[in-house]
Amino acid sequence: MWSAIALAFGLAMDATAVSAARGIAAHRSREVVALPLLFGVFQAGMAALGWLAGRWAGPYIAAWDHWVAFGLLAAIGGKMLLDAWRGGDDERTPAPATIMLALGLALATSIDAAAAGLTLSMVPVAPWLALLLIGTITTACSLIGYLAGGFAGKRVGAKLEILGGVVLIGIGIEVLVSALYGAPAAKDFGPRFFGAGPVQCSKGVDRGHEWPHEALAASLARARDRGVVLHTFGHAPTLDLESYAADFDWAAANGVPLVTFRDLAAGHAGAGWAFTVDDDEVDTWYSWRDFLRGHHVKITFFVTRFDRLTGDQRRKLHELAADGHDIEAHGVAHANAVDYVTAHGIEAYVRDEVMPSQAALASDGFAPIAFAYPYGAHTAAIDQALLPRFRLLRTTGAAWCLK
Repeated sequence: MWSAIALAFGLAMDATAVSAARGIAAHRSREVVALPLLFGVFQAGMAALGWLAGRWAGPYIAAWDHWVAFGLLAAIGGKMLLDAWRGGDDERTPAPATIMLALGLALATSIDAAAAGLTLSMVPVAPWLALLLIGTITTACSLIGYLAGGFAGKRVGAKLEILGGVVLIGIGIEVLVSALYGAPAAKDFGPRFFGAGPVQCSKGVDRGHEWPHEALAASLARARDRGVVLHTFGHAPTLDLESYAADFDWAAANGVPLVTFRDLAAGHAGAGWAFTVDDDEVDTWYSWRDFLRGHHVKITFFVTRFDRLTGDQRRKLHELAADGHDIEAHGVAHANAVDYVTAHGIEAYVRDEVMPSQAALASDGFAPIAFAYPYGAHTAAIDQALLPRFRLLRTTGAAWCLK
């Protein structure tokens, strides 16, 4: 709810400033109600338009909204300055807003709401409630702005119409400059971590890897916008799972489902987030169950050293699998594939490291269809040796992500 309210207040600010400018220039009882109400209706309506238009219209709205807003505000503000100049030094009562003027102001202050409407699906309230909040808060803020501007205009004089025009032009310039020269959008992880094909490359997102959290948000947005799957991995000792709660919730609400490697092998199509966890910290994984259920998260657990797990830990793995998580192979001794192949050959690696890991899981009731290379180390030749045994392979990091 709070995020929806914050979004509504953010969208209302331009309308509030414009209302104050209009109140300074021409405080009229008819406009006190009509103009704020019109602003609220347009704000909610444009947000609804953006929400309904969805991803198709998003890039076009974002590409032109600042130019349209600048043009409208500059034109209306310029007209106010021209009217003030023509009025000379005599006090006069500014003309009431015409229908075209009111519609122009309403459109100029609400066009950015169309782009913002694309984000309604990630706000944790029903879209209709978010739209109602946007319209109501914009109307209320605009009313307050108009009354405040009118109070100032009456005290100082009608010539403050010139100030109203300057304010409108200033808002238009600010909108344009912010859009053209504002802070650049956060960069995502890069194309190598949006997998397709039998060998997937995964980005480390635990504390052992250096990365800005904004990059994860940008990567999830890329997965949504392009209909692709983002691959990330971590390890229980350095993975603060609760720090990803907002990301999991955003993904669930915004059409980026958490998918397992078994889902991918079954032909999952469209956007997704393959969150994987490696090694053998089964007790820690099991302690996450309530959290994972609460945030609708499905994880692929790549298990190594399965033969060392206790009976209780194996039971916990089966319960995790029953919850919808995926249990896959990660080697019998967590050996570096490239080092092992260099020393002993590919056949020895498959015989000593891969096959026992696969067999141990299968003998306990699991049916692994994916293998994650320890340390991400692999070569194309090793991939070719393993693909007859697995539907999917997973590597990690830029160093091992082969083209």
